[in-house]
Amino acid sequence: MKKLVLLALLVCACTVNAQPGDKNPRENKKELREKMKDWTPEQHAELRTKKMALHLDLNDAQQKKVYPIELAIVKKKLEMREAKTEKNATELFEAKKQILDKKLSIKKQYQEILTADQFKKWEKMHRRQKGKKQGKKANHGQ
Repeated sequence: MKKLVLLALLVCACTVNAQPGDKNPRENKKELREKMKDWTPEQHAELRTKKMALHLDLNDAQQKKVYPIELAIVKKKLEMREAKTEKNATELFEAKKQILDKKLSIKKQYQEILTADQFKKWEKMHRRQKGKKQGKKANHGQ
């Protein structure tokens, strides 16, 4: 009798686990990205600043200094998305050069605002994000 009850419980547990979930996690991310497209640059910058404040333990003064930098980054990204056109080799070189110059200036600005420990965390955080993006690009081609 005990074996029969255990067998029945096992069968029930297996059928419950075999049920499909709500959605694929990728679909959830797609939906979130679609909703985020309607956000203003100010909203994006505010969330990026808050996220940075959580990760780096920024004080209020640092958050006020970081917000304009993040706002400029978000606006520039939106501009670049809207102005996507085919570029020749020279234009592409100049665009890449400008992007790298901007990244250097942003890094200097953050170095002035953040403490040494916070800056180390910030660099580590950006290295991980860069690695994730490169991993996605490599997997996307497969």
